Amino acid sequence: MTLGRLAIAADGRRLLSVNLRLLASLYAFLGIGILGTQLAGSVLPASGGPSAIGLGKELVLGGLLARVVALVAWFVQRRIQQIATSAMASNDNNCVRWKNHFRAIQLVTLLIIIRSIVGTVEYVQGPDGFVISYEIFIYVFDAALMWLVMAIYTILHSGRLVRDAQWQKTMISAKD
Repeated sequence: MTLGRLAIAADGRRLLSVNLRLLASLYAFLGIGILGTQLAGSVLPASGGPSAIGLGKELVLGGLLARVVALVAWFVQRRIQQIATSAMASNDNNCVRWKNHFRAIQLVTLLIIIRSIVGTVEYVQGPDGFVISYEIFIYVFDAALMWLVMAIYTILHSGRLVRDAQWQKTMISAKD
C-alpha cells in the first residue's frame, strides 16, 4: 500500500514493472497462503500421529521460509526498481521527498526480514534452543524492530506524501 501511494504521489506508475493492483493482490495472496500454511502446520499435530507431527513442523517451517524468501525477493525487486527509477526520473521536484519514503519502505522491509529470520531460527532450534532461552532476543529482534517499523511509518506516513504531492500539483496549476 505504501509503495502504491508513493508511485501515485511521485507520478511514477509508468516506471513500475508490475501493475500496482496486481502487485498488491500478489502479496495479499502470498500473505494469506503463508499464514494458511503455518496455521495448517500448527493444527496438524493435533491428530497425534508421529507423521502428522513431522508434517506439521515441516509446514510451519516452509511457511516461515516462504515469508523470508518473499520479503527478500520484494526487497531485491524494489532495490532494482529504485536504481531504475533514479536513473530514469528526470523531474525530481514533481513530488515532495519521495526518495525518503522509498528508503523508509526498504528499511522497514529489511527490519521485517531480520525479524523473520530470527523467528525462523527460533522455530528451528525448538523449545530448548538458544534464541528462545533468552528474553533479550524477543525484546531486540521482535519488539524493538516492530517499534522501529511503527516509528518510521509514523514519521514518514505515505498519506502525508500523497497530500503534499496533491498540494504541490494544485500550486503548480494555480501558477499557470
